[in-house]
Amino acid sequence: MIWSFFLVLAELINFQPTGKTIYNQKFGQLDDDSPLIKKFISIIPSIEDYDSGNQLIGKIQFIYGGYNDLLFVVCADKNDNAVPIVQAIENMKVAFAQKFFNIIKEGKDDPSLFKPFKTEVDKALSALDQIVLATAPQAAPVTVPTAPEKTTPASATQKEMVKIAFVGAKNAGKRTTVKLLFSGAGGSGPQTEESEMMMKKGPISDKYTALLITMPNDMIEAGKTQFLSNSDVVLFVTSSQFKDMMATRKIYDIIKPTLPNARYGVIANKQDASGAVDVDAIRKVYELPIVPMVATDAANYDMLKKFVEELIEGA
Repeated sequence: MIWSFFLVLAELINFQPTGKTIYNQKFGQLDDDSPLIKKFISIIPSIEDYDSGNQLIGKIQFIYGGYNDLLFVVCADKNDNAVPIVQAIENMKVAFAQKFFNIIKEGKDDPSLFKPFKTEVDKALSALDQIVLATAPQAAPVTVPTAPEKTTPASATQKEMVKIAFVGAKNAGKRTTVKLLFSGAGGSGPQTEESEMMMKKGPISDKYTALLITMPNDMIEAGKTQFLSNSDVVLFVTSSQFKDMMATRKIYDIIKPTLPNARYGVIANKQDASGAVDVDAIRKVYELPIVPMVATDAANYDMLKKFVEELIEGA
């Protein structure tokens, strides 16, 4: 049985993501005041991957899917089949992006603004009417195992977790670079680039776990630099085209005063494209550490990993 659906805005406060319910729809006995839902929100900082997952709390499975800094969460009985629920969440994410994302982008989060979303939730969940409950055989819920506690090697920085921001224009390759860093040599391939923020969390090497966010240039220009607070490393991702390179260089001048202690670097992506600016020329413009990159090529993983680790460690 589906008990409720709620939409959480994942905000970055003191380096950790937290959560604020901005929409909820009740089908059973759970709403956003439920201790179980409050418990789910409290564990958001420990979630390894915001894209999708399942958390079991008591007899309720919280099945969620992320869209930028939003989490779409369905509360279901622990024995319900998670597969069609995941599909319903994907449908809701598409509907929300089409109708409401500009409201969030403008910084508005009044719950009353999202009341029309009820129609989309009802539509997406109507396909779940045939879910077989615990009285019949079920596919096991998809669970996200708790990552083993990691200890930082004595030779490494005392910070086990770091925060890294990838800043650049749309289609510069921010998401593709993040995927490569997370997935390693098996993670090549282009990702759909969007102008909005994206947040992911997980291990990036044997030494470090990272909270990674992507920020488009236009958000920085609009003064929304609060999401970058406490960033240890800021990476400027440029497509290596002259216009993009110069536009993103201006963003560095905006960010630097707000994060004077962060370490900065440049990812000169798409070096294989026609008209790409030479790496040495980009280095002179930025006067920062730089790595030439073709983020869609898995062969660049080791170089990217080494570059990021050296920035973290101040090497």
